Amino acid sequence: MTDAPPRGREWALPLALAGATFAWLYLVAMLRAYTLLGGYDLATFSQAAWLISSGEAPFVTIRGLHLLGDHAYPIFYPMAWLTWVLPTVPTLLAVQAAALAAGIVPLWALARRVAGLGVPAAAGLCVAYAAYPALHNVNFFDFHPEVVAVPALLGAVLFALTDRWWPYAGCVALALACREDISLVVLFLGVLLALQGRRRAGVVTMAAGFAWLVLTTQVIQPHFAGTFVQAAFLERYGDGIGEIVVTMAGDPVAVLGDLFTAQNAFFVAAMLAPVLFLPLLAPSYLLPVVPLEILYLLSSRATAHTIEAQYTVSAIAMVFVATTMALPKVCAWWAPRRKTLPSWAPAVALAAAAVVSHTALANDSVLTRPWGMRSRDGVDQARLAAAELIPPDAAVSGTDRMWPLVAERRTLYNFPSPWERYEASNDPIPVEVRRAEVDYLLVDTVDRAQWDPGRAEALERIVRQTGARLVFDRAGIRVYALTPGGAGTG
Repeated sequence: MTDAPPRGREWALPLALAGATFAWLYLVAMLRAYTLLGGYDLATFSQAAWLISSGEAPFVTIRGLHLLGDHAYPIFYPMAWLTWVLPTVPTLLAVQAAALAAGIVPLWALARRVAGLGVPAAAGLCVAYAAYPALHNVNFFDFHPEVVAVPALLGAVLFALTDRWWPYAGCVALALACREDISLVVLFLGVLLALQGRRRAGVVTMAAGFAWLVLTTQVIQPHFAGTFVQAAFLERYGDGIGEIVVTMAGDPVAVLGDLFTAQNAFFVAAMLAPVLFLPLLAPSYLLPVVPLEILYLLSSRATAHTIEAQYTVSAIAMVFVATTMALPKVCAWWAPRRKTLPSWAPAVALAAAAVVSHTALANDSVLTRPWGMRSRDGVDQARLAAAELIPPDAAVSGTDRMWPLVAERRTLYNFPSPWERYEASNDPIPVEVRRAEVDYLLVDTVDRAQWDPGRAEALERIVRQTGARLVFDRAGIRVYALTPGGAGTG
């Protein structure tokens, strides 16, 4: 171990790697957005950012829910304020890529100052982080403000283990501001600190995590949504938090059966294999994230059982904390073998494992050829042309692929909402008014992932009911006007 922090020219390596990681993450995210592959979440946060930067309450009509009723995202507000002067989608994607890349900086300091790793081992660790498949998939999956929790949690562990409590408190506050369920990670981070002998800090951290969990799930989110809507993802166990807890406690065998599935086992393997399962050598550092991951793996949200989406952000941070703390054991085991094998071999093996795993598991790997997203086909051009027909102040009901193109407005619905399946939570505007105010229908009948027979039938019904006029029809992209002064024929 060493108490001396890395200084001087040594910082050039992690900073350069962080810069290169940011450049790649931002490039592939922008390529995906350029090819119009963004969807629900990118549009949701684009509309929320536009509303906040316009001085309005972020009631996201795509979701039918106030932003803070969906999740407690205070961290999103300063991100949204940036879009008052900067373009929305590029700004949000840049913030996301920067947050993920920034994790390299506290990770390097943790490796050098706390774990006492040499430069080769620390460099291998940071390369593994930069190539980690789950991290790339989070970046490639639209936009999510909770990615800030990755560097925040890494920083919190760094400052806690070096007894720098004011910056530690700042990192904890930042993590809590990312999303309500991260308060569980903070709570159990406090448990970890208490078990390590930092009892006072541990108790304060546990209290902060528990208080924020209660405040967000029982006060803030119900205030904006009328209920704690996220409990629905554990609906197989009951309708509310109380009933869910009672059901799970009353039948632990069933819960274990739901938890230990082949899909969940693959998820665990996909999280640990890219770092050679090294976190299992320092399992206590995985403790903070285990309770939250169990809830995710028991939920009905399909993407929470994969490394494809944003549900891995807390796990990414703690997996790399545990990997960092395990590496000294590997290096100590390796030391007697240096006569036949080079001292930097463990670092190379770790970096190579992450790179190979990235190729197989990351959605922006060379196998997916993300650079092929540099061009737009005829359907993309039709999508753009259709979106340009719609005035910026018009109320629109549209299909998924079209949302990001028209999200920066007060009113945008998930077609066939608000006529059918408009499951709004605590909407201050009656649904009858919502239906009457729609000016345009914007539908993409090409993308079969979101255009199914049910939506096609709904379109026919709504056109008959409203007398909507077809004003644009090209390459399977259609625009219908519901107002007399609608756009001209395309």
